[in-house]
Amino acid sequence: MTWACQPVVSEEKRRMPNNEPVVPIELPKQIVSDLTDLVSNRDQIHTIIAAAKTAAPASSIRAFASRVAETVDIQPTVVHDVLWTLVNIRRMQRAREVEAARMIAILTASLERHATDRWKTEYLDAWQQSTETIVAAINSIHDEHPLFISEKAETLAYSHGNILTSQRIITDIRPVFDTMGQKIKETLILHTLLIEYYDAISPPKRISLALDAADIAALRKACERAEGKAKCALEALHALNPIELPEMDGNSE
Repeated sequence: MTWACQPVVSEEKRRMPNNEPVVPIELPKQIVSDLTDLVSNRDQIHTIIAAAKTAAPASSIRAFASRVAETVDIQPTVVHDVLWTLVNIRRMQRAREVEAARMIAILTASLERHATDRWKTEYLDAWQQSTETIVAAINSIHDEHPLFISEKAETLAYSHGNILTSQRIITDIRPVFDTMGQKIKETLILHTLLIEYYDAISPPKRISLALDAADIAALRKACERAEGKAKCALEALHALNPIELPEMDGNSE
């Protein structure tokens, strides 16, 4: 989930973001959790950022993290946690139009004021000692960085009104009884296509569609044709880093 929090500053101060006093902001638990993951893996930040600079863009941040993890001896989950938090800090910095060092200063002041006493005891010193490394990492993530391109690809891939989550075809047999309902005169072989999907504002939804044998055959042909077109596109666009979703990574089965 993308970070979302607002600084408590006036419009006048917003016009001079790099000159005004540092104003702490409220940090939701998720942001504190992400920052905790970042500082816990602070020794890996330089290695991950160096590898990310030369990695090819992927279909999502998670897939990109998997690509980076293949080139370094670091678990994909750790790479993802680091990159995810850095890109969120970079996004927050860009939204506030401040320098990276100032954004980290704001986060530091916010942690000093709003983090729990336990967090401060366990992580604050490590955070303060890691700020220069984090600032350097953020400064290296420019708008054309493969990490941001991967994020944009993920947005484009799922920018649809409805997203399919699962589908299956159920085949059942229904008896046809005589008028008195005492004898089975024939049986029908029927198919039902169950589709589960979600949109941006509603809980998951389900629809069911009745199919006959001709529908099954036509659906199979349509799927085979789509697979053929995808293969053709992958070959034709080889020089443009084509990706067919879902992109398989080291954690995929």
